[in-house]
Amino acid sequence: MNIKKITLTLFFMNFVSSLAMAQSIKTDIKVLSVDDLKPIAEAKLCFIDTVVVDTICYYSNEDGALSAELPKGIYNVSITASDFEYYEDKIMIDGSPKTFYLWGNKILNLDEAVVTARRKNLSRSFGTTTLTVNNSSIFQNAQFNDIIGIIPGVMVNNAQVSILGKTRILYLINGRETSINISQLQADQIDKIEVMSNPSAKYQANYDAVINIILLKNENKGYSASIYTSLINNGEYSHYNYVELGANFGKLTFEGNFSYYFDNGKVNDNGWQMFENTFESFQQYYNRTAQELETSATLTYEMNKFNQIGASINFSNQPKNSSTIKTESSFYDLDNKLDSLITSFNNQNVKNSALITSVFHVLKNKKNTLSSYFSFIDVKNLLNNKIDSYNEQFNSLNQNVLSNEKNKTYIINSDYEYKFNDIHKIEIGGRFTCFEGKYSLLNTNFQNIISDVQFNFKEDITALYAIYFFEKSNFNFSLGARYEYFFRNVAFNKISGKQVREGDFFPSLSIGYKTNNKLHFIDLTYTKKIHRPVFSKITPFEYNYNYNTIFRGNPNLKNEIVHSFQVSYKFKDLISIMPYLNYFDNYTSDVKIVENNETIWYPSNYKASNYGAYIYNNFTLFKKFSFYNQLQIGMETNRGNIENHAFNKSNFRYGFYLAQTFKLNTKFSVTAYESYTSKEIFDFTEQKQGFRTDISINYNLYKNNLKTRIRFNDIFNTFYSIFEMDIDGLKSYRYSNLSVRGLTISLQYNFQWGKKSNANAVKIIDNINEQNRVR
Repeated sequence: MNIKKITLTLFFMNFVSSLAMAQSIKTDIKVLSVDDLKPIAEAKLCFIDTVVVDTICYYSNEDGALSAELPKGIYNVSITASDFEYYEDKIMIDGSPKTFYLWGNKILNLDEAVVTARRKNLSRSFGTTTLTVNNSSIFQNAQFNDIIGIIPGVMVNNAQVSILGKTRILYLINGRETSINISQLQADQIDKIEVMSNPSAKYQANYDAVINIILLKNENKGYSASIYTSLINNGEYSHYNYVELGANFGKLTFEGNFSYYFDNGKVNDNGWQMFENTFESFQQYYNRTAQELETSATLTYEMNKFNQIGASINFSNQPKNSSTIKTESSFYDLDNKLDSLITSFNNQNVKNSALITSVFHVLKNKKNTLSSYFSFIDVKNLLNNKIDSYNEQFNSLNQNVLSNEKNKTYIINSDYEYKFNDIHKIEIGGRFTCFEGKYSLLNTNFQNIISDVQFNFKEDITALYAIYFFEKSNFNFSLGARYEYFFRNVAFNKISGKQVREGDFFPSLSIGYKTNNKLHFIDLTYTKKIHRPVFSKITPFEYNYNYNTIFRGNPNLKNEIVHSFQVSYKFKDLISIMPYLNYFDNYTSDVKIVENNETIWYPSNYKASNYGAYIYNNFTLFKKFSFYNQLQIGMETNRGNIENHAFNKSNFRYGFYLAQTFKLNTKFSVTAYESYTSKEIFDFTEQKQGFRTDISINYNLYKNNLKTRIRFNDIFNTFYSIFEMDIDGLKSYRYSNLSVRGLTISLQYNFQWGKKSNANAVKIIDNINEQNRVR
């Protein structure tokens, strides 16, 4: 190559470089510490151009300063610095100076290398709180119910999940309905959990809250497998086992699992109740044995970088679910004279199965996202309930109830999102659901006039929604509306009955604000929801649960309307305060009343409300202890008139869920869980439960592929449940020993065959003075 060619080449390269620089804007940036506002040297800032999908990185100098030469536009920025937390955000590069504030790192591993950045666990946007599951010690060998409780606003009490005072929760897996046993999911299976405490108009109006679980995908090309087994001893032995398989062939991926669950438990109750002219003292012994099989498989194919199609199937079967309740009762008249002794045996056998199949398609590019799926759900429930009661050696009740429930659901759902730009977007969608339910009841020695019945109905719900999102300055807004048209046709004993046609609008609103330094975030949300009576509650007949307890259907149940207001304030990830107000018109619940010396369970409507606040705190102490504390305080009010019995009750309620983790190293950790909920009110009934403490010891072996866990449940034996009722002077009391005290031993081993997928190379500038830009 001659001198002339070299000169021309250098001239051309210099001209192109000068032209590129002329099209860029110089932006002065500083990186400071939040704690003392001192500059952070050698902080690595990476800017991702979302248009051309290019990454440019810079380093700050000893003054924490740098000058970035970037074209004007929106960038995703990430910052890492030694001894500081990982930072990420979206910013506008327009030539104006920028200042970033980093928090000192709180997670260190003193036995090995210092961890200089951590992935953000909790984030919130447009009313959605997202928990990202990573290698933090709180997730080590944990199950779903363990980790869901560390999300602000979520309370777990004896496996019952509530979100800001609401319990009607829609569970989704990867955005779609599922039959998977959610409580048995392991943290290793989960990528992140999205909690919508006040879900927008995008979601079905018959749920107060939504939990969407995004499962972890196998990122390695090749095959993977995981086996898990656990043994539970709480006086009886139970066990849970699953096998998970995965295959990644690049464009084509497969994920499947199979699980088997055997539950063997018992509960002892004792108490008393007063009827109109009789007093009963009773002792109950409850034993349950259940088996559950579950399998699921998902096949996904990437047609190109914009289109993805797939299919999934979930099947669960409960071939055996039998329980026996032995009740020994002593009845007295009001003069305390011994009246009679009754021994009753209530034997139940249940068979359940559920099948969900889905096909789905996802299209995603810079401006458009289209997600559609079709699902078919087939559910079968068979109940055989036999009651044998003896009153001083002669039979007092001999009844057999055979209940058969079958239902099918067809779902077509489509969601489309269009981004006008980085601060304006709209989302529209539609959903059609067809539910066909059949319910039959065959009785032997039934004491009521109605005996053999068929109760079938069909309901269709057609829904359309639109949500507009936009940002202005430090505010973000979400305005949405959903319209649902509902049609139900009821047939009782093959005779056409009541038809219902109704259309309703359900608005949603979200307003968020965050400060310039990203330390404070606050949002306000409002939604309107509806709960239509399920057909098992509006059956026009009654039947015995046991010898003196009756369930009575209510064909006149009304729709329940819920108005929810919520405020969320978050200071970084350390403190969250979430005030809430829920007002229920025609609240639906199974109330308990006393009638003719019998206990009646009767679904009814009444007015209810609750308001309060959740306070969440997360901090680390001595770099080894991590604390996740959640406190709930609130007021609840129920009032109504049921079967000529009026009630008006208010109750101050509080509760807490605490999790503390001690991490000795990457292999060993100990986690303690404590929970308590004060008295709750339900119509005429009050319930309170005892304090519970669990301890989990976790240890990993063989390069963390073998994970072991020993969990001590209710170590102080303080967990119980008490029900009290007072109706116009007629009282009842029941104490339940929930028998959760025991030991759980779990083992999990992960297999991995294959190699890491190739990632896109990141272009990094090593010159701290930022004199040159490499593209």
